[in-house]
Amino acid sequence: YETKQRTTDAISALERYLELKPKNADALSELAAQQQLYTNTLGNDLTNAEINAETLAPQSLFTPSGTTALAPLFTSTSALEDPIATAITPAAQTDVDNARQKLLDLESQTETTYKRLVALNPKGASNQLSLGQAAQTTGDTAVAVKAYRTFLKLAPTDPLAAQVKAQLKALTTPSSGSGSSG
Repeated sequence: YETKQRTTDAISALERYLELKPKNADALSELAAQQQLYTNTLGNDLTNAEINAETLAPQSLFTPSGTTALAPLFTSTSALEDPIATAITPAAQTDVDNARQKLLDLESQTETTYKRLVALNPKGASNQLSLGQAAQTTGDTAVAVKAYRTFLKLAPTDPLAAQVKAQLKALTTPSSGSGSSG
């Protein structure tokens, strides 16, 4: 499936295989890689859906300023809207919502896959890093922080350690609206 770029089929096959062999680390690693690849595809799909929705959204056409003599004639802006664009905008927004939900679901599944990998090999630094990244993507800050800290303990001299420290600092530093540090 992978050589034919059929990522969703590869994911399905790996998931079925992992039902039979749930502790196969190689299959879990491959599943996570395929999920990340498909996440990129879904991210592109979401971007395209957003662009399409924006393109189809009714635009505020020419509306005279309130100080001109024509302004009183245009009190209803709906009279200026394109009826076709107005009719298809809800469908375009549904496409955006669906694409966003598919992406969120897959990101959550990817985090779960990395949790399974870490459970099989808690001393695998790369798995800890990947779990931290996946958890950060889903907004699971507690898991991300724990995974990043574990990564730094396991691989303090890794070339990515500085970046991980920066991510960890960003996740653990409380933000303040007043601009003071805490």
